[in-house]
Amino acid sequence: MMIKALFSIICLALMAGAVDLRAQEGEEEEFVSERLPYFGLGAGYMRLFLLPDYGPFNTVSRELGLGDFNGPVNMDVFGLIFTPGIFPNLRAGFYGGLGTKQLTRQVTLDNTLYTRTMFFTNVFGAIQLDYAVQISSAFTIFPGMALGYGRGTIGASQTRNSGTHFFDVFDGPLFLGDSTSTFSNLNRFARALSYHIFLYPTVNLEYTFTPNIMMRAGAGYNTSLRVTPWSDEGGVELLDAPAVSANGFAIQLGIFVGLFQH
Repeated sequence: MMIKALFSIICLALMAGAVDLRAQEGEEEEFVSERLPYFGLGAGYMRLFLLPDYGPFNTVSRELGLGDFNGPVNMDVFGLIFTPGIFPNLRAGFYGGLGTKQLTRQVTLDNTLYTRTMFFTNVFGAIQLDYAVQISSAFTIFPGMALGYGRGTIGASQTRNSGTHFFDVFDGPLFLGDSTSTFSNLNRFARALSYHIFLYPTVNLEYTFTPNIMMRAGAGYNTSLRVTPWSDEGGVELLDAPAVSANGFAIQLGIFVGLFQH
């Protein structure tokens, strides 16, 4: 359904661009042939749908009895774009985003109901360069490349549903190896972190409905290169960790406000 919706939006953008181009060809043929370099300046919000390989995630989630991850990781992304003017039709942008995917179920242990959850979170910042291929004054295609730095987090928790005291989670005897505490307290929390750099080649279709409002639809492929191994909060490496990453196809829909060529 998500891919069909994106395809519909892209088709509408292409149709709008074609209509706009035909209008200009009929009224301003000379201006079209001598179009000025692209100009754009603004800020916006995008919804990015990341489709990673869930195989390594599911190895862990099945061990926890949570089933399989599926569907996209929905990410909220905010960005600033501008044309530096150094090279014609070149545009730069700064982006930051985050998103989470999780599985949750209730389990009964020692006749007590617990909520068990596994999650994956991705947080990133990136710079991007795009090149404007102007189809009409309002419709532009932007092939581009983003370079970014991010942090991936995988975690799991298990907490008593009826309410859990703070010191049942931060349980001193449990940390000190008191086995009796292990049997009386089944609250658990585990978290692993890994930092990475990534390349994100993308193609965006953009249509400026007014000089101040621009809509975007695009797609790309994210390739992450791990900088640090999976480790705990103290930086201690977790050996034999699964090859979990944010690699995968992504599609995005967005809206920007500012001053754009129209």
